Amino acid sequence: MPEFPAPDPRESTSGAGRPSDKRMSASRPRSKKTGAGASAAKRTRSKKTASREPLLIGVAYQSKDIALKVVADALRGDILARFQPDLPAIVAALPSEVPSLRIETEETDLLFRLADGSTLHIEFQTTMRVDDLGRFLGYHLAAHARYGKPVTTVIFYGAGITSAPPEFNTSQCVFQPRIVLLGNEDGASVLRELKEKVAHGETLTRDDQVQLIFLPLMRQGQSLEDILPEAARLSEALPVETREMTVGALLGLAYHRVDAAVIMAILKEMGMQSVLEQLLDYRWAQMQEEFKHAKEEEFRQKEEKFRQEQEEFMARLAEEEARLAEEEARLAEEEAQAEARLAEEKAQAEARLAEEKAQAEARLAEEKAQAEAQGQVEGKQVSLRTVLQTRFGAIPEMLEARIAAAGSDDLDVLMARAVKVESIDAL
Repeated sequence: MPEFPAPDPRESTSGAGRPSDKRMSASRPRSKKTGAGASAAKRTRSKKTASREPLLIGVAYQSKDIALKVVADALRGDILARFQPDLPAIVAALPSEVPSLRIETEETDLLFRLADGSTLHIEFQTTMRVDDLGRFLGYHLAAHARYGKPVTTVIFYGAGITSAPPEFNTSQCVFQPRIVLLGNEDGASVLRELKEKVAHGETLTRDDQVQLIFLPLMRQGQSLEDILPEAARLSEALPVETREMTVGALLGLAYHRVDAAVIMAILKEMGMQSVLEQLLDYRWAQMQEEFKHAKEEEFRQKEEKFRQEQEEFMARLAEEEARLAEEEARLAEEEAQAEARLAEEKAQAEARLAEEKAQAEARLAEEKAQAEAQGQVEGKQVSLRTVLQTRFGAIPEMLEARIAAAGSDDLDVLMARAVKVESIDAL
């Protein structure tokens, strides 16, 4: 897996890389011994390390998946023979460093060259996340870019994973790795077959060794606490040089699923104290990584909570802004309506005032004309009376009444006659 360095094949001639002594010593707790005692302890430890498979020491602090990687390193093509029999044989291990799409260096779990010249890319997973296939596609393409050969990606899923996505589809690129679901293997049947072979004195093959190691990751009808002691004892039917590695890998894969006391009891019974030390290192590394993952998950949850709160705040802010905009629009509409009403009322008032002014002016003109006409009539009456009084003296009452009632034209007629008649009675 890219976040944890895979073994480098250049460090070993027998497989895809075992950790160096320097790396092993870096992963083990330092002793407080000094002087001759420290030197003797160091020589003893060096002899012990040289005489056995360094299964988990040196990479114990890397990942809980490391046991799977070491098994693949040690067994190599035998894993393919058991789970992917149609692939060509492995002929060489390849460096696992490949350039990622970010132009950096990433490490896949394992890379091999097959007999047909193509490249085999193996990934081991004990968990399943949404982005796994996307990551593996990146490594797949990077391996192809580095070696220029067709690449086959095989993903081994461990215990508890009974199904996996068959492909990663980006609409223009479909990635379909080969999936091996160890959790779907019948562990009870495998254990029964291995016990029968040992009971008949048959030698366990490499394929049997592969099945024995992966037994804790298979589907079981019994608890691992009951199965592990039987499985560990079956390793005695293997060649001596492979027993310790096989038991260590078997128990390493089961370590986080059973009580540690069960593992310790099995190793003490079989006299494998060195493997017990390795598994203790492994358990300590696992606890550290679990703590790290727990902290990362806690941080992720806090980050997600903050993101959700931020999104909710932004949604509330947007809602409030929308409400204010709606309120502003409503106020602007009311203001426009009020201004329209005022303009209409003002126009109506101005029209009424203009009409009243015109009516008043018309009345004034009419009154003025009437007054002028009345003044002309009165002036003609005065003139007529003056003429009559001058010529005839007193004006009779009937004639006075006629003059008072006469209009302007009548007065003109009377005036014309008044200057001509010989007597007032003639009028």
